Amino acid sequence: MKRTFFLTAFTLAVLCAGDAAACTTAVISARASRSGRPLLWKQRDTPNESNHLAHFRGDRYAFTGLVDSDDRRMESVWCGANERGFAIVNNVSYNLRPDSLENKPYEGLVMKQALGTCATVDDFERLLRERPHPNGLETNYGVIDAEGGAAYFEVWDYGYTRYDADDAPGGYLFRTNFSLSGRPDEGRGYTRYDTAGQLMAVQAAESFTPGWLVDSLGRSFCNVVLGTDLLQEPLPASGLVTDVDYIPRYTTAASVVFEGVAAGEDRRGTVLWCALGYTPCCYAIPVWVAAGDRIPAVLVASAGEKAPANETAQELKRLIFPIGRDGGHIYLDMELLRERILPQVRRAEACEFEAGIKLDRKLRLEGFDPRAVAAFNEAVDLRFRIYRQNIANLLQP
Repeated sequence: MKRTFFLTAFTLAVLCAGDAAACTTAVISARASRSGRPLLWKQRDTPNESNHLAHFRGDRYAFTGLVDSDDRRMESVWCGANERGFAIVNNVSYNLRPDSLENKPYEGLVMKQALGTCATVDDFERLLRERPHPNGLETNYGVIDAEGGAAYFEVWDYGYTRYDADDAPGGYLFRTNFSLSGRPDEGRGYTRYDTAGQLMAVQAAESFTPGWLVDSLGRSFCNVVLGTDLLQEPLPASGLVTDVDYIPRYTTAASVVFEGVAAGEDRRGTVLWCALGYTPCCYAIPVWVAAGDRIPAVLVASAGEKAPANETAQELKRLIFPIGRDGGHIYLDMELLRERILPQVRRAEACEFEAGIKLDRKLRLEGFDPRAVAAFNEAVDLRFRIYRQNIANLLQP
């Protein structure tokens, strides 16, 4: 279903800065997911390299979301899921109708509001319709819920266009930094969009999983314009490649998959699979929304500090982008990434998926068990310490 609405104008003052870099996202309906649960994915690209997970008590619902570590008041949330099975992500768009406001957009403020008040995709649509306008938004919001809803809302100052994933031929949708309802051939991220589309079209025959989204999409170095895949091709003697127009970007700060709930399941059962950092240099760890503030210690941070998983990913990222002077961020040491870092990351991630899927299956069958999750989180932190030891030789000055 595609529906366009135009909303009345209203002056609104804003304070919050937006997620102004890029991002790649996907909305996957239950019929396209291997587990029969909807999936929502965000690869976050932002100048704010440090981010972590936090738990909130919203106006109506509790939720867990991704926040900037330097946002001490945690005013904005950049993706998240709540205890009613509602989850939300976004990408900034650059080709919607001209903004009426010159100040920066504040998509993260809206996402925080939605997570605290919305239980369904329709609730979110109602929030958009009832907000005062112009609203300072130029963005693609992806949302899922516990009632089978899965949709994008391409939002501008005075309206939005809705696209439902179930109406798409394969039951899934994806976005980068332009909107299908916007001005043709304007905006950003067309190569990423085409690359994601090609990869997802191939995978759709086998259905989608959180692991595939984080690894095969979030760590893809395919470029459909060039017809290349840097993870497979021979490298120059230097081992360095030019890192331009791939799904993982120099500004990638996290990759998060929200695995929702199927019909009849406990609405609190959403799982976040969170890779906290530059995705090729970090691995996904499961977090249960129902666990509240019981989040693995490696994914949280005190005010002004970095989450351990995020900090480690930043250290590894500096190794594979070895040229620190101006312009050096486009040169990536693919040999080091391919031969030494990715194998460690993927080995650690495989362990987390194996253990996480096993516990999640138990929780869905027998009901949520906070003690089991607490024990699991302790094991996560122990496995992370072992991972740090395994890569210690790479991190030596």
